[in-house]
Amino acid sequence: MKDSYKQIVALGKGTVRTLLDEKKVLMSYLYSQALTHCIEHSEKHGDYTLLGALVNVFESRDFKLFVSAWICERLGLTSKMGPVGAVFARSGKPPNTHMSFKVSVEEFAGAKFKAKVPVKPVAKKEKKAPKRVDMLDSWARLPGSFGHGKR
Repeated sequence: MKDSYKQIVALGKGTVRTLLDEKKVLMSYLYSQALTHCIEHSEKHGDYTLLGALVNVFESRDFKLFVSAWICERLGLTSKMGPVGAVFARSGKPPNTHMSFKVSVEEFAGAKFKAKVPVKPVAKKEKKAPKRVDMLDSWARLPGSFGHGKR
C-alpha cells in the first residue's frame, strides 16, 4: 500500500500529469490503495500531511473538491487550500467509518464528475410597486395639453 502512495505522489510531481486522464486516476485501484494507506496512517498517528498529496494529484477543481470533501467526511476533518495545496485539520465532527470510496466515486461519476457545492439560497427581494402619480401633476404632460391653461 505504501508503494501505491509513492506512485500516486510521483504522478502528481511529474511532467506526465497533464497527459493523464483524471477520471481514470480517480477510479483506479492504485489510487484507492493509496487513499486507504493514508487514512490508516492518519487514524493511527494523527498525521494528516500525507492526505494533501492525494488531493494535489488533480488539476481539476471538481476532482479536488470531491476528494477533499470525501476525506473530510470520512475522517471528521476540515480542509482548506494553502500555498502548497490541500491542508487538513481536525474539526469537531466525528469520523464516518462506514463510508465507501468506491460507492462515492460511482455517485460522483453519475453526476458527470461535477462536485456538489452547497449553494446558499438567495432571498427574494419584494418588488416595490411604482409610485402612483396623478397625470395632472406629472412632468410628462405636454405644453398645450388639456388643463395646461394655454391654447
